[in-house]
This record gives sequence, C-alpha cells and structure tokens, in this order.
Amino acid sequence: AAVKLGRRIFDNLRNAIAYILAVHVPIAGAAVLPLAFGWPVLLFPVHVVFLELVIDPACSIAFEVEPEEPGIMRRPPRDPRGSLFDSRDIALSVALGAVGLVAALTAYGIAIGAGLADTQARAVGFIAVVGVNLALILSNRSWSGSLARSLLRPNPVLWTIVGSAVVLLTAIIAVPVLAAPFRFSPPPAAVLPVAIA
Repeated sequence: AAVKLGRRIFDNLRNAIAYILAVHVPIAGAAVLPLAFGWPVLLFPVHVVFLELVIDPACSIAFEVEPEEPGIMRRPPRDPRGSLFDSRDIALSVALGAVGLVAALTAYGIAIGAGLADTQARAVGFIAVVGVNLALILSNRSWSGSLARSLLRPNPVLWTIVGSAVVLLTAIIAVPVLAAPFRFSPPPAAVLPVAIA
C-alpha cells in the first residue's frame, strides 16, 4: 500500500510540474507576441489573475487527488538515482505549451483579421487561452494512457475546477459589468467556434 501510494504521489507531482511548465508558455507568449505583431494587447494583469485562479487549484488540489494509473503496481521499480523530471519531460512540456500558444494566437489573429473591435478580438483570444489551459490540465492527467482513457478516470475536484472556469469565463464575456474590467465585449457567435477549437 505504501509503495502504491508513493508511486501515485510521484506520478501526480510529475504531472503537475509538466502542466505548470506547459501552461506558462502560452501565457507568456500571449502577453508578449501580440505586441511584436503590432496587434492590440491580449493579456492585461486582470487576465493573468483569472488564469491563476484556474492554474493554482489545478496544481495544488486537482493533480494531488488524481487516482493512480491502472497497472501502477505492475511497473518495475524506478531508478532511485533518476530525476523527478528530465530534459525529455521538459522538452515535451514546452512543446505542448508552444502548440497551445500557436492555437491561441491563431484564434486571436483570425479575430483581428475579421475586423472585430479590440474588445471582441481580445475576448476571442482569451477564450482560446483559457481553452488551452483546460486542455493542458486534461492532457497532463496521464502520460502513460490515452486522453480518452484519462477523461474516464474520476476526479470530482478536477471537473469542479474545469466547470467553474467555463462558467466564470462565460460570465466575464457575456455580463457587461463583469466584462468591463477585462476590456471585453461579446464577440459574434460565428467567431466563437474558432476560439473554442
């Protein structure tokens, strides 16, 4: 039981670190690259605070209570001299984050190219950044199985965080008094699939 618990803790720590590395790539890129492209600012401090309200509970609670992987006790013992996170893991996490950055900036660029107002384009870009964040949480739940299989594993805390993020995101886009501090206005419905995709 102690070995099983130790393996679960090790896996969950590793997954949380992978998520933390990956998720900060699109956030940093979305804060800097729009300026380099001559686009309107995408992320202001209030947006980063919102993102941290998703990132922190995901790392400190959701990954902590992840159930163990199937077959965890059939693995051979790991090398005690091995590191928690090696260069291959770092490269994979950064690559996942870079893919997310490209996806978010593509959605933002499409919104700008469509001639939307800055507030509408920013809303589209932010929806994409939050979507990337949630996708990274889900994809980092397991490194040994498929995404589909990891989605079937129970974790009520994780789904509470994901659901809360979606509800809050919808509120700050759709409710004018909440949208104002974020400098958002509701984008046309036709553009929303781009942001979500």
